[in-house]
Amino acid sequence: MIWPPDDRIRRAFAETAKRYDDLARRRFRRIATEMIAAAGVNRKDRILDVACGSGLVARVLSERGLPKPVGLDISMDLLRLAPPGPLVCADAMGIPARSQRFDVVLCSLGIQMFEDPDVALREMHRVLVDGGRIGLTSWSASGVLDLDRAAVDALDEFLQGRPGYDPSRWRVPQTFIGTEQEMIEALRDNGFTAPEIRARRKRSAFRDSHHYLDMLSIFPAVWARLNSLAEPDLIEARDVTAAAIEREVGHSGPFEILDEVLISTARR
Repeated sequence: MIWPPDDRIRRAFAETAKRYDDLARRRFRRIATEMIAAAGVNRKDRILDVACGSGLVARVLSERGLPKPVGLDISMDLLRLAPPGPLVCADAMGIPARSQRFDVVLCSLGIQMFEDPDVALREMHRVLVDGGRIGLTSWSASGVLDLDRAAVDALDEFLQGRPGYDPSRWRVPQTFIGTEQEMIEALRDNGFTAPEIRARRKRSAFRDSHHYLDMLSIFPAVWARLNSLAEPDLIEARDVTAAAIEREVGHSGPFEILDEVLISTARR
């Protein structure tokens, strides 16, 4: 994969690593737990955790007496927050491991970060032994995309009105696999067999629209947009975007959202 020249994915997580770790521990633990169970991880497995971030999957595995994974992530800043263990700072587009090295590959809420998930899936397939299992979680198109889209559209409209508007400063290429059928096709197209997908819904609570925007701004695409602005434009952009979130939600006070996550498994 060729990242944008200023490498905004790494820069985004360098700035937001601690906030992302806090978010993962609060919101993503149950998702990781269900993925591990769905993949049938056992005590003899050699495990690779792709896009491991700050090591949430490793923590859940340890709590259950399961083997410590090799963790791979593009962000050294996130890896510094991970539990001690074998950690590799590398791109999932070119996993630095020999073929048929692992019994299980896990990737929790990482595949939507990839510009070309097909390349990453082929790499995950390559490093699995024959009969090895993959476990993935990813956001579903049936989740809160309308709310996210309202926020990003408002932010983009604001950016278009700024002097020197240049969308290349904040566009972060990503490819979204948002439905069960799309995930089945992606797994099969990249060599996997017996794909099984199930959707899981989860609630998350937010104090107000600014709290929700704080969560969104951890992720590279929104971070890059906000990072392109200096005060006072940044303050105005946040207010405009928060107002769009409020209009979508229908009020300004505390609110809950209902996320939908796809939990996917398959075999090599």
